[in-house]
Amino acid sequence: MNVTDLKKVFKVKTLSKDEILFKEGETDGEGYIIETGTISLIKNNIRAEILGPGEVLGVWKVFFKNKGRFFTAVAEEKTNLIILPEKYLEEKVSKADPFIKHCFRSWLVLTRKFMMGSQ
Repeated sequence: MNVTDLKKVFKVKTLSKDEILFKEGETDGEGYIIETGTISLIKNNIRAEILGPGEVLGVWKVFFKNKGRFFTAVAEEKTNLIILPEKYLEEKVSKADPFIKHCFRSWLVLTRKFMMGSQ
């Protein structure tokens, strides 16, 4: 399904500048595709990344079986998002090749170890 089709099927959410989409540690698992605008990902009060149109965020909780969100996501400007429901993401992950899932989850463990060691 492409972005145009997703927009026809799923809800769209609009954030105002400085509005929080989700906070670090929250346990909901919706994912988002940025249609317009920009979102900052913040960890420990440090902006780790700025995402823009076409980019995906919020899916890693489901993809990596995390208990909570790793970042806080804040709109840098008025931003429109396509909401990807947690059940939709879980269905996609359940159908993914087991080797690919293993590779992604192994990569996350390695990345976390590196990030923890660099602090």
